[in-house]
Amino acid sequence: MFNKKLLATAIAGSSAVLGQIPAFAENESSMVLEEVVVTATRRAESAQDVPIPVTAISGDRLERSFAQDARDLNGIAPNVQLQPVGAFQNAAAFYIRGVGSTDIESATDPGIATFIDDVYQGRVSTALQDFVDISAVEVLRGPQGTLFGRNAIGGVVHLQHNEPDFEAVDWGIGVTVGQEDRLDVKFVGNVPLSDTAAFRLAGKSTQADGFYDNKTPGGKDLNGQDRLTLLPSFKWAPNDQWDVLLRGEYNRTRDDSWANIPYSACRQDPTTTPGFAPGNDVVINFISAVFANPADAASFCGQEVDEDSFDVRHDQPEGSFSDFDIWGLTARVNHYMDGVGTLTYIANYRDVEEDVVNDFDTTDYDLFRTRRIQEHYQFSHELRFASEFSESVQLVTGLYYFEQEYEMDQFTNGLLVGGSPIFGNSTQLNQAWAAFGQVDWSVNEKLSLTLGLRYSAEEKEFDHCGVGFGDPVSRSCQIDLGGGFVSTLLQEDEDWSAVSPRLGANYFLNDNVMVYFSYAQGFRSGGFNGRGNTPSSIGPFDEETADNYEIGIKSDLFDQRLRLNASAFLMDYEDLQRAAIRPAPGGAGQETVTENVGSAENWGIELEMQAILTEQLSAFMTVGYLDASNEEWCAAVNGVLATDAPPAGFSQCGPSTEVFLPGGGSAGFLVPVDVSHLPPPQSPEWSVRFDLVYDMRLRNDSSLQIAGSWRYSSEVSLVSAGLPAGTLDGVVQYNGEFVNPERDSTNIFDLNVTWRSANENWRVSGYVKNLTDELYAGTGTFVAGLFNFTQMNHPRHWGVEFAYRM
Repeated sequence: MFNKKLLATAIAGSSAVLGQIPAFAENESSMVLEEVVVTATRRAESAQDVPIPVTAISGDRLERSFAQDARDLNGIAPNVQLQPVGAFQNAAAFYIRGVGSTDIESATDPGIATFIDDVYQGRVSTALQDFVDISAVEVLRGPQGTLFGRNAIGGVVHLQHNEPDFEAVDWGIGVTVGQEDRLDVKFVGNVPLSDTAAFRLAGKSTQADGFYDNKTPGGKDLNGQDRLTLLPSFKWAPNDQWDVLLRGEYNRTRDDSWANIPYSACRQDPTTTPGFAPGNDVVINFISAVFANPADAASFCGQEVDEDSFDVRHDQPEGSFSDFDIWGLTARVNHYMDGVGTLTYIANYRDVEEDVVNDFDTTDYDLFRTRRIQEHYQFSHELRFASEFSESVQLVTGLYYFEQEYEMDQFTNGLLVGGSPIFGNSTQLNQAWAAFGQVDWSVNEKLSLTLGLRYSAEEKEFDHCGVGFGDPVSRSCQIDLGGGFVSTLLQEDEDWSAVSPRLGANYFLNDNVMVYFSYAQGFRSGGFNGRGNTPSSIGPFDEETADNYEIGIKSDLFDQRLRLNASAFLMDYEDLQRAAIRPAPGGAGQETVTENVGSAENWGIELEMQAILTEQLSAFMTVGYLDASNEEWCAAVNGVLATDAPPAGFSQCGPSTEVFLPGGGSAGFLVPVDVSHLPPPQSPEWSVRFDLVYDMRLRNDSSLQIAGSWRYSSEVSLVSAGLPAGTLDGVVQYNGEFVNPERDSTNIFDLNVTWRSANENWRVSGYVKNLTDELYAGTGTFVAGLFNFTQMNHPRHWGVEFAYRM
């Protein structure tokens, strides 16, 4: 009979896709590229027939490239940047086509949605988990809302794991050893329990020391990893009408926190010793004024990033760590109705407990460190129907409910805050509802039309006590501000809603060439600022919308030996949400604020190529060109000023706002200035990736594969608000070093070699990443009025893996 179960499973978003690196299939005349199957439209379709820009990466390719998490996918899809969030190494700062977010707080929504097995992940802080038993990763660029439960304004990264198999017992184990005492062990086991039931268990243990050497006596080295991931799953299909899949998730992470490399700006002033100008970053002034050898402060100024940058200084009086405990459960039920369609229900519960300590001042002294203790849960339901009653009309429609709640206690310690810990607390309940649907109508054999619509509604209840306004002992917002005790700084709720359409058309010029056009609108809800300290900075800020226009072509050429896909897009943003770090009211510390600052226009061109060059040699290439610019950006990036006039060199673009402290009295004025010339962060103009894969058969029927890749990125801004604030000028320091808010262009080369036995049970692989040891600042955090720091990319490192699979 027709394998309806397999098709419906793929529609539900959990079937494997074929490899993106070209594979070979014999036909009568030539070697041809293998078909790539994707589930982006909730149907199992060839990627070449899907009129949206989607890139699919198979689990085999991930293993071959030794991809540990999503960061290793950089460049695999054009105009896609997958980076960590600064000092939080497990958190994702995903950018697609210049859209994304670097805010670690759970109060705000990411611009790029991460899905795991069809379940939206509400936290950016746990998005960079280890890859284990992955069947495929699909990267969709542009707004995605008419086919997904949770809306995504900039794009989707969808990870899919393998499902239990009814057919055969299957198990395997792999051990990786490498630089910095790396020892990773991964395993997978599949056991059919009957003809209708099967159980699968996959897991991975990750152990490694960090690349950073802490030079502070008694200080702990940084960037080490200690993780355990377990993924049990059970599938039951009692008959042809039903199947049930249960997935479990457990992750225990005991990593070191990321190392922070000093990048403070020490301006020239020949009248002072050791040459620092008055009014510089607080840490530098503090060290110069208080400690015995103020010349030591020079080591905390910005330096050129090189191999010496891996020698860091962190006092870490309580240790510095990133502890996470995650568990979750997902249930998916499919009901197959012959001649009607498939009804799919997906439910998920996920619980995260985290405890993160960071030493941010990058000195030997206990100046400024934080501890964030956070509890988070999310709960979601999705009911989706995919039609089967017509060959010319395909319908997908669904209902979605999402709920998440978090509570965070934040402690700040150190001499910069008076030596005693100060405390703040945030809680938020977020509830979202949606109805979505899409109809694809095949007018004839060549022309198809698409119509989609989504309704989104969201409500957030926010209760906030800013850092410094709470009692660290009782963990309550109880502080005397001169007029009696206050119990909370802000309690507020707000809701947002939107209707988002999608229109499209695609036309097959012949069996191997398809052109398409689409229009889609994306929506990101408003929210609150989890690190604000006054009502004027806490929010709320409003929703953001984007209109995306796209044309593209997908083609298989030269007897299907060359696959060439290209697209061009224009994204027009209104009520643009931008985050900036600025000095806090009252002159103590800083605050991170997201505001609606204007509009933006991003346009670009994307190219994907696969080719069979010879019977043994194949190639893959992506090229992305991106022009991301702010049409309007009006924001108070200089923080609270003593006057209601803009600083010299800036033009005021809106009315000034006087800021009042919670205890009474004026802190000064927020003066919005025009900074539309600043480029969005993590949005390089050019990005290129090129892979070559050479396969050879050895005499004993074993095989050898040699693969190399090159990734290029043009210069890119590290921060949104510039340095000094509102400019890209950078700062020339007293010693001639230049503190630059932009990263130069980069070139990264990777190489790996894999030997497989004749029966393919045994595999031995070796890899070298960043072959030329190119070093650069991967991310940057410029903490206005306090200090600056960066995080580096990984240096050259190697590893060897031994694997056995039945």
